Amino acid sequence: ETEEPMTQLFVNIDEIKIPEYRQRRDFDQEKLAELAESIQYSKAGLQHAIVVRIVGDDYVLVSGERRLRAIKDIYELGGVFSYANKDVVAGFIPCTNIGELDEVSALEAELDENIRRANLTWQESAQATSDLRALRCKQAEAKGDAIPTTLDIAEEVYGSRAPTQQNTVRKETIVARHLDNTEVQKAKTLDEAFKILVRQEQKAKNQEVAERVGATY
Repeated sequence: ETEEPMTQLFVNIDEIKIPEYRQRRDFDQEKLAELAESIQYSKAGLQHAIVVRIVGDDYVLVSGERRLRAIKDIYELGGVFSYANKDVVAGFIPCTNIGELDEVSALEAELDENIRRANLTWQESAQATSDLRALRCKQAEAKGDAIPTTLDIAEEVYGSRAPTQQNTVRKETIVARHLDNTEVQKAKTLDEAFKILVRQEQKAKNQEVAERVGATY
């Protein structure tokens, strides 16, 4: 039995809301221009619709922010593009409603762009890797499979099982749990954030030992 294809929405591009937590100010304009040219001039056109969540009367972006921005640039320059071998009506953009996806597919859609985006901050990368690991563990438990290892996550995120990538995944997973830590927030890199946590943990242990010894004497 074939699965019924999901309905594609064509939404006015100005009606797409970008959540505040997703908005970025460090998009590489040169790469966005290259993406816009690819969408506009390649035979395939736009290959994947952006994914949105319908909240009340709003269309809220879930994934595809780079595609959204590239298509806005196309329209601002008076251009057009195609999707599924058909020209898209000017001012509109094809979307997939995440409500038509099952829970796991929805989570994957939300994570996909976070994992693949260029120029992630170390905080964004840590959170995305941690979220992906949690998702893969949830999937494994549902299927009765073995829980994915750090090696598995390193290969999926970084395309390598090398010790360096494993170590990065391990640090990201740990640090992601402490992104609300004031000192961690001030760190400029993942390594610096991890060292801060190590120092804090050691300080807490020293204090615990001091209190225990003090009580003894």
